[in-house]
Amino acid sequence: MDYSYFPLQDSDLRATYEIRFSVTENLIHEAHVKFLQRELALQDIRQGGGWVCRDGGREVGFCLPVFIPEPYLAAIFVIPEFQHKGIGRHLMELALNWLGKDGASKAFLETDRGSKAERFYRRLGWRQEGDAELDCQVRYALDLR
Repeated sequence: MDYSYFPLQDSDLRATYEIRFSVTENLIHEAHVKFLQRELALQDIRQGGGWVCRDGGREVGFCLPVFIPEPYLAAIFVIPEFQHKGIGRHLMELALNWLGKDGASKAFLETDRGSKAERFYRRLGWRQEGDAELDCQVRYALDLR
């Protein structure tokens, strides 16, 4: 497969929701619902670091790195049928490159404990850096230098 990657735009918001809700792990926690609010999501997209992956005309994955104010990987999701095809790894690379170009020396993320995503992050060199605000999640960090 030859996937295409494009900078995330406001017009991709609907697709990000569809991709986000297609996953079977890292489901939306009540404390995170507020981040799905349209204007907040658009503010994050407008920071300019997000990417969307397309297979033909279909959006199949996206990432959203932000500065809040720390460098943070707010989202990286791939539709289940497209997982294990290198899309998540490439989206991660794009996100980390953007964070690094904006001067970040370290990036952070949070994910559900024991999830496939947690194993994915560990394989890519992320290291646990304590617990997240939610008991079911773990905070990870990655040195970018």
